[in-house]
Amino acid sequence: MAESATKKIQRAVIRSVNPFDYDQDASTYIRFLGNMASGSDEHSDEQISDMVERVYPGGLKRGEIKPWKEGDSKKGRRPPERVAERIDMLNLAIGDPQVYGSMKKSVFTPTRGANKGDKFYTFKDRNQIQAIYKNLKKH
Repeated sequence: MAESATKKIQRAVIRSVNPFDYDQDASTYIRFLGNMASGSDEHSDEQISDMVERVYPGGLKRGEIKPWKEGDSKKGRRPPERVAERIDMLNLAIGDPQVYGSMKKSVFTPTRGANKGDKFYTFKDRNQIQAIYKNLKKH
């Protein structure tokens, strides 16, 4: 069955935006056009590299995180956890399966309101859950 135009646009969008930034620039639009033309089914190494640099600048400087290079995706390299989670969240948001399996179905779901009965996900990495809780509690 042919992919719907809506699904093609959704995939092009999530593979074009910088998911760690609210401000998008002209490069986002250029990536979107390229993704629409190619029908790319995965995040580019360029996009993953940008996410790794944005989320792990200290880890890269200290050598704890290896820089992401062109061809790493094809070699089957898994991005660092926070980047893998963000890619999985984007896929779930458009109804696609996770790439890295970093999220799990939440045991907590709304019992009232507009979202009652919807699927909700949480992080498999307990450290991420604890870090978010600490930050929320702090602020």
